[in-house]
Amino acid sequence: MMFNARMNRLFAAKGRCVAIAIDHGFFDEADFLAEIEDIRTAVREIAGANPDGMPLSPGQAPILQGLPLKPKPALILRVDVANIYAKELPITTFVELMDSAVESAVRLDAAARPVTGNRRGPNSR
Repeated sequence: MMFNARMNRLFAAKGRCVAIAIDHGFFDEADFLAEIEDIRTAVREIAGANPDGMPLSPGQAPILQGLPLKPKPALILRVDVANIYAKELPITTFVELMDSAVESAVRLDAAARPVTGNRRGPNSR
């Protein structure tokens, strides 16, 4: 039952979802941060446009959840850190899941939690 409630917050009546991601700082790539350096303003402005969901990091999530909006975009909590988004792929790549990822998602009332797939190579961890 809870799964359906969370998915209903995320997907529109036609089963589609428009999610606007601004969780870019989680990937240690400064180029991703242009125009969203002021994260409070960016979250407020994007949430005001009322997308179905917003992927955010655990540090950004309380900003969205604290906005007095109705309706409010569903929180999609980013629970992994990866280095596979750099302009040049590092020799050793990784995707690491946060400790207590599920507990954090529940505590922050997230509708979903994406996890990045890692391109496995000889030097991947």
